[in-house]
Amino acid sequence: MWRNRRWLSLAIAVLSLLVVLGSRAGPFGRAPTIANPNPSLAVTAFPDWAFEARLARAAFELDMSDAKIDAKLQQAADEGVTVLVADAPTGWSYTAWADDDEFNQVLALMRDRVFPRAHAKGLKVVWYLTGLELVCEGCVETGRDPAAEHPEWMQIDRHGNTVQFSGVEDIFWLEEDDLDAWLSPESTYRQFYIDRIQDIAAAGADGLWIDVIYLLNDIGQFDDLWPSYDPYSQAAFQAVYGHASIPEKDWDDLTWRQFVRWRIESITCFVEDVAAAARAVNPDLVFFTENWGMDSNFITQYAQDPLEFIGDPHVATAHELEPVDQDDTGMANATLKQWRDYALMVKSGVAANKGKPGWILTYAGAVDDSLREAGVHVAEGANFYEAKGPEMLDDSTGSRPIVFPWLAANAGLA
Repeated sequence: MWRNRRWLSLAIAVLSLLVVLGSRAGPFGRAPTIANPNPSLAVTAFPDWAFEARLARAAFELDMSDAKIDAKLQQAADEGVTVLVADAPTGWSYTAWADDDEFNQVLALMRDRVFPRAHAKGLKVVWYLTGLELVCEGCVETGRDPAAEHPEWMQIDRHGNTVQFSGVEDIFWLEEDDLDAWLSPESTYRQFYIDRIQDIAAAGADGLWIDVIYLLNDIGQFDDLWPSYDPYSQAAFQAVYGHASIPEKDWDDLTWRQFVRWRIESITCFVEDVAAAARAVNPDLVFFTENWGMDSNFITQYAQDPLEFIGDPHVATAHELEPVDQDDTGMANATLKQWRDYALMVKSGVAANKGKPGWILTYAGAVDDSLREAGVHVAEGANFYEAKGPEMLDDSTGSRPIVFPWLAANAGLA
């Protein structure tokens, strides 16, 4: 790990070079192979390309023409991207997961039209997939109801209510007439999901990026939920800790605290089982599970702890790091303290992967703060995943043609 003065000096040097380079950045090219930056920390099953990844994301839809797919992939290659995190309806949609016809259409889109074209342009592709949240788009209006179709799949909150919502406030990925359904990792959804994952693993992606897999504690105006009290979770908790039931929320109660711990164990086991199932089909597949709780009490409330995966050479955490203002200005108006806090979270994300690739998604408002974010990532040994807030799809600050060629040309500095 970099000591404070050393990373600060390197960050300043990187930032200065990026600004000087500007539009004079050299031609795009494949970065030299970077060895595992922390070889003494953990044995890793990840290939060199994952350590040298220059990351961006793109979305693909069923109605896209081949020409539009080609154009999107060519733009990424021209900007110096080496690893494209590819989104499709399976990144969020209930129907794309639950309905065989739609699932197979999405599978064919990625397998037959996206992956071969991307590989021909020298891009690695990591398929972004949803975890335990499925959005039934427009289903308030159409009347389709995931909780009615699959009641056995659902997370149940501590009051006995099904964890499915409509009219969620202030969540940018949900519309008012969407149904937001949350599934239990202990339920029969587990095997259904693993079966789908194995079909996906056989489709030709270079890796999988699973959106944050967690037990929902709050979203919008709904909070203090502490799922899941579904029968499958009740039975699993009893099998591990011997209690007849999950207790009421009471932090003075040892059984409640054991339940809080068990929730983390449940999510950890689900993630590792999914990764193992995927790699049983494709042993070369890289696997990332997302985490966005480095600067919060996320782990306790939502039950996903990236440190649980330190000893697993096949599971890495892809951290999502929010800037001061994700919606608009990014880190442009950040104070020195806020930049230090940002650097500390990048350092934490790299350490949590303990010798595995340090993929960290961040957001910026414009080129200037994006370049400075990239400098911090390089200084801390993290990969830079460029995105313009608030979303992570096709929007860019415009920094990629500056920062990615520089990273390619100076990879050996890491």
